[in-house]
Amino acid sequence: MLFKDFTQDIKELSGLYTRENIGFDFGAWSDIYNHLEEKINSDKLYLINDSIKGPISEESFNEMIDRIRASSADFIGLTSNSEPEFHIQSFFLVLGNKILTDEFFRKFFKSLWNLPSKEMVIDFYEIKLTALIKKLGYKTSVLYETSDLKFGKTDSSIHNPEILIDRGFPYIKASISKTSAINKNFQ
Repeated sequence: MLFKDFTQDIKELSGLYTRENIGFDFGAWSDIYNHLEEKINSDKLYLINDSIKGPISEESFNEMIDRIRASSADFIGLTSNSEPEFHIQSFFLVLGNKILTDEFFRKFFKSLWNLPSKEMVIDFYEIKLTALIKKLGYKTSVLYETSDLKFGKTDSSIHNPEILIDRGFPYIKASISKTSAINKNFQ
């Protein structure tokens, strides 16, 4: 079975929100942030979108969570991309409390619009978020390095899924073709 029964885990959550899927990940995150801003009292806030499938195994997922919990970084992502400039990819982000309470971050996150295309979201929000976090002086971390891969300047989660999985990456991108051998193994 690919997916674990998360019923017990969901019972332990302090909050879970769903909404209409407009504005992609950043549109949703901005909406909920505006709704909850003053109520967010957490050491870490996990922002995850539906562009990934998994976890592939409980072991790889638990190892990833252990690495996140052990990290001293203020901003954690699973992978990065160097095109058009370096940025941490937004399908799975972890924001530390210092960032969540930062005035400039709050202004940025509260001002996001529901953009009409994924490309616009990447250009205007995903890339700018990484730049803002670095400019503010916060420590960033990428758990699964991709710069050494053949397609290291593009989305390695799509072009090199087998290598990432070998490195412990617990997900596959939903956008990988349904005919892909890697995808057939995890449906």
